Amino acid sequence: MGFNQISRSDIFWGYVAQVFNIGAGLLLLPIILIYFTQAEVGLWFVFLTIGSLTQLLELGFKPTIARNTAYIISGAKDLKPYGIPNYDEVDGVVDKQLLSSLITTAKKIYLVVSLLGVIVITFGGGSYIITLIKDFSDPLSALIAWAFFSSGRILNFYFGYVDSLLLGKGNVTKVNKVVIISKIAYISISVLAIMLGFGLVGLGVATLISALIGRLVALSYLNRDELLMQASSIKTGRQRIFSILWPNTKKLGIVNIGAFLIQRFSVLLASSYLGLEVAASYGMTITILMTLMAVSSTICQVHVPLLSHLQSKNKKEEIKSVLGEIYLISWFVFFIGLALMISVGNLLLGLIGSDTEFLPDYLVLMLGIFLFLELTHSVSATYITTTNNIPFLKSALWSGLFVAVAGFLLVQPLGVLGLILAQGTVQLAYNNWKWPLAALNDLNDNLINVLYLGTLRIKSRL
Repeated sequence: MGFNQISRSDIFWGYVAQVFNIGAGLLLLPIILIYFTQAEVGLWFVFLTIGSLTQLLELGFKPTIARNTAYIISGAKDLKPYGIPNYDEVDGVVDKQLLSSLITTAKKIYLVVSLLGVIVITFGGGSYIITLIKDFSDPLSALIAWAFFSSGRILNFYFGYVDSLLLGKGNVTKVNKVVIISKIAYISISVLAIMLGFGLVGLGVATLISALIGRLVALSYLNRDELLMQASSIKTGRQRIFSILWPNTKKLGIVNIGAFLIQRFSVLLASSYLGLEVAASYGMTITILMTLMAVSSTICQVHVPLLSHLQSKNKKEEIKSVLGEIYLISWFVFFIGLALMISVGNLLLGLIGSDTEFLPDYLVLMLGIFLFLELTHSVSATYITTTNNIPFLKSALWSGLFVAVAGFLLVQPLGVLGLILAQGTVQLAYNNWKWPLAALNDLNDNLINVLYLGTLRIKSRL
């Protein structure tokens, strides 16, 4: 598969991967709700939240490495901290020494990231978990579960560069197959462990084993890629790659910190101030909606290598049609999922006898609308990164800080409603409208025409 087309197979496997991502939550959720107490459900969502916090250590290296790999594969003669690099006059000529330098740098980066992750998870995450399990029925098993769970996250950290290289090479389907295989392993092991009575420990063990399986599969794909393996074997004297990657990586890292404060920090506030039982309901609701966001944005992630390639060739008209297609498909998937969640979500929970329910419908709808706006501006921001510029650094960080402070101030007087209002109102003030507008300005076009071109592209593909 070349960069000029994203095949139906790529899109199919992209959605299958996200189905298994959501399946890992939805298929396990009934079993967790049946076999776990509300406190255990709440603690599990805290695990997931802290796990997403530790992912911030990866900063923005994954998309940065993937984007620069795509540039090199497209014929870049050099890399730049900002903007589109220079290209070889002969399309498709790959500078293997430059690619080798990028691969070597990526491996070193992820080794350091993994070591930092061990420190943060051991001392930071472990300490916070201890404060929550003082009155827990079995605090030792909770700590053991955390040890297995965090070890799986660290393992994914260390081999994160593999996914970056495969994505940059255009092997989107292979990366999605890694996700599918690891999620199947995770679901299978989790179900067996829970039914055998291992509880949270079983989920932790499943996290570690599935991460190991996924990484082995990803490495096997990497080792079978002739170009990447040839480049890896080349000794290179280029040492400037990190200094080239770091400016935008640092920005994406700060953006990720802001995103965590906006989207996930509220779960920690709920568990600390409203209790693990309330955190279970809130955490389940926001986790499902965030997963729905991830599924909806799959179409965007699948097209990032293509968008990066089109940027390098300055094919603005084709970029407009691709971005229009991304908007339309992501919106459609999100609203279908939100409607199903509101209409039958708690009904399904009641059928399985769960003590934990989603938030009331009006709160789910409110949160869903806020996350739809988040989805739209996130897609727009992802498009902007394909220009090798990250202009949303300050706004992401400041928005995250304002959301965290507002949530802290509102959580006790207003409860869950305060946490939702804190996120939604801050984002409405700037990010929700700024970055879609910036993407359209970059394309020198309006939303109606971009959506029209996207509609034509969807029709032609059908």
